[in-house]
Amino acid sequence: MLSCTLPVLRSRAARSTLEKAGPPQSQARDVGTKDNMNPSSIRLQDRVLNRVILKRVEATPSRTYLSFSDESWTYEAFLRESQALAHGLKSMGVKPQTRVVILMANRSEFMVAYWALAFLNAVLVPVNTALRGDGLAYMFRDSGATVALVDGEMLPALQALTTPQTGQGIYLESVIALDTVASPAAWLPGMNTARYRDLVDANYGKPVLCEAASFDDLHMISYTSGTTGPSKGVMIPYAQSIQTSLTCIDAVGIREDDIIFAPLPLFHGMSRTMGTIPAMLLGAHAHIAPRFSGSTFWKTVADVKATVAVTIFTIPPTLKSQPPSALDRAHNLRVMFNAHHDAEFENRFNTKIVEAHGMTEVGLAVYSPFPERREGSAGRAAPDWDVQIVDELDRPLPAGETGEMVLRPKKP
Repeated sequence: MLSCTLPVLRSRAARSTLEKAGPPQSQARDVGTKDNMNPSSIRLQDRVLNRVILKRVEATPSRTYLSFSDESWTYEAFLRESQALAHGLKSMGVKPQTRVVILMANRSEFMVAYWALAFLNAVLVPVNTALRGDGLAYMFRDSGATVALVDGEMLPALQALTTPQTGQGIYLESVIALDTVASPAAWLPGMNTARYRDLVDANYGKPVLCEAASFDDLHMISYTSGTTGPSKGVMIPYAQSIQTSLTCIDAVGIREDDIIFAPLPLFHGMSRTMGTIPAMLLGAHAHIAPRFSGSTFWKTVADVKATVAVTIFTIPPTLKSQPPSALDRAHNLRVMFNAHHDAEFENRFNTKIVEAHGMTEVGLAVYSPFPERREGSAGRAAPDWDVQIVDELDRPLPAGETGEMVLRPKKP
């Protein structure tokens, strides 16, 4: 079994204000749901995604899990689709810990693949669909991925990476493509290829497939944004991935009756780890948008009856720049996560913003549990993390001093 030991990680120029709002948080807050899903409620050894999914589907099979455009999926229907894909991928050689790139725009099939790979205990490698050439080749080479699930429009980009004349040194064994009439083999001759729909339809109705896995098995290689250098592939085990989603539930106060609006790219952690996976853990409903749109945001939120929205720091200013409209307050959105507190925004749009601090390497380590807040502070240490502010010699600093923030997990 593969495992990933997390080192002490550092965030520079942090201020020692983590505990000004009160004493250290000793345990997670009860978010008031029937499942009582807080960061301590799933034992470490049970933080294995395929088993968690099966328990969720067994508990709430007929609830709506996911919607996208005019599609709507119950938990049971989503399980059937993802199980069919899992069987199909296994028939194409995907084994436990095989590294598989997902190169798709926002769509339900992205999350079908996410579930299917969990059932196989394969390693998910989500990749930015805007990448081409050297940037895309780097993701394949660095991750060691040998299989890819891709939108049909990405086939020319893969062809350019694998042909002898223009190849970038990547090695692919199998490619499964969506939205293509012709066989993917026309683009990738000699490679093991299949059309997504053909593969799924041929494998419906087979017994439930759930490969053995451990909480410390590698679940995902998630690439950083690359703002300070080349993107880094972060190796995330199941336990960390699930812990991050559970912490998000506690930070935001997500409930099982919520509808989570996820307009950010699924290859990015926000809509996935802070949207569709918290929904699954609670038996809630996630709605995926094709992309974020400032001009249609509030109309979509109202149309889908969203109560929680996934955001990033640039979205509230974008929404504030839109002309005032009756739609500004004609919605049920209770809370948005994750962005800076903004009283003007909250008053105009009649919703609240939750702020947290995290990194791809650690997930969410500091947050203010909704509706608590303190201006100028990102919050308190998350229950699963030790957090300190230290000087250049790693000595703890008193409150108000500027230094490095160091993080250490309390669990493996």
